[in-house]
Amino acid sequence: HVVVVTRLPAFRFILKHREELVPNVPIVYSVVSSDELKGFELPPNVFGATVDFYPEKTIELARVLHPGFKRALIIAGASPFDKEWATKIETVFAPDQSQLPIEHWRGLTSEEMISRLRKDNTGTVIFTMGMMLDGSGKRRIPRSVMKEAAEASRAPVYPFVSAGVGVGTVGTYAPRCEE
Repeated sequence: HVVVVTRLPAFRFILKHREELVPNVPIVYSVVSSDELKGFELPPNVFGATVDFYPEKTIELARVLHPGFKRALIIAGASPFDKEWATKIETVFAPDQSQLPIEHWRGLTSEEMISRLRKDNTGTVIFTMGMMLDGSGKRRIPRSVMKEAAEASRAPVYPFVSAGVGVGTVGTYAPRCEE
């Protein structure tokens, strides 16, 4: 037996309740960043490879492929994960606020997002992690949301994760998981 957990909340949960749920069973974690692991004392039989994301490198890529874009649009959902990532991305854009208008769409319904994206977005570059939950409470698959955004918009869409590649988006800088 082995327990596989994805993301920090699941990792914290299994570490807290390991002895009562799965004593002595090896745990493998994924999609946990090295920053998130700071301060953790990993017990024996806990393994994984950290995955660090670099939104600033995707933004640099967009600047090379679409020089002179006039507006950045950040699309995020309504789940805690969506909000956490939106905040991280907004922090990366913070130094540009005075020179580049940045619009934030947080917690829209899927229908609102598509309707807005169908409008003219000339000069805009769209950045997104997709959505885990839209504004109506509907659970979403981030890759599907990225695909819908790319299909609805005439503006280029840049995902911040490799799962968004191959669905009509332009591209991303994504870490490689080789260990």
